[in-house]
Amino acid sequence: LIVNIKGNVEGAPSLLFAAHMDTVPLAVGVKPQIGEDGIIRSDGSTALGGDNRAGVSEILEAYREIKENNLPHGDLQFLFTVGEEGGLLGARALDPSVLKSDFGFAVDVFKANQLYTQGRHLLIDGQPPAEPDFSPEGVHAAKDAAANSPIVPPDHLDLRPEEVAIMNFAGESMKEIGLEPEFHRIEWAGTDAIALRRHGMNAISLGAGENRPHTTREFVEINDMVASTTLIRSMISKAAAQGSAAAAVGGPAGAALANA
Repeated sequence: LIVNIKGNVEGAPSLLFAAHMDTVPLAVGVKPQIGEDGIIRSDGSTALGGDNRAGVSEILEAYREIKENNLPHGDLQFLFTVGEEGGLLGARALDPSVLKSDFGFAVDVFKANQLYTQGRHLLIDGQPPAEPDFSPEGVHAAKDAAANSPIVPPDHLDLRPEEVAIMNFAGESMKEIGLEPEFHRIEWAGTDAIALRRHGMNAISLGAGENRPHTTREFVEINDMVASTTLIRSMISKAAAQGSAAAAVGGPAGAALANA
């Protein structure tokens, strides 16, 4: 399911927020409990399925607040996928031509202040050696293979992320709402951001506030859900403000975020 929303601000970069609607089989029949400690859990017999009901809820709530308060925003896309738990099947099967946004964010797992990237960028300064595997073409082929893998092994080469601008933009948005950003690379799982990158989109993963997913001990803190929702809304507003500033000086759409 993909939702396209026309912006009410000229010159703003377009943003996509994605979340998968499927859960692991262990979450079937869940009976969610809201504790006095502000934590949502199952009754202990199933997983909660907060992975990724939390992400879906946060995206919807953020846009509800944008719409009801008539807040400025650029063009938006909301992508709700299926089959993520089986290997990003829904996102991988997506027709890339429907992806119109400049930047994408998969809202899934992790803490609200955490940013995750799967892509890697290797910069070689100097004359390339004769071996084709270490030519620019060979390096980028290896980099793309790693970025497109749904599972990133822990013993891979840690390279510089190429999404510096989008990471900085998200990190600055966190700081503006009182969160201290943490930057990570995924070593043990995959998110729909991998599939979006495979389709040519500059995409990273944002935290949805989920803990111990895929287990009967899974839980989500309501405060984390509020923080994630606030972050999504803040990012939309921040992009709109940067777009307005770029338009005022004649800049192209997306230029402000691209140069963040």
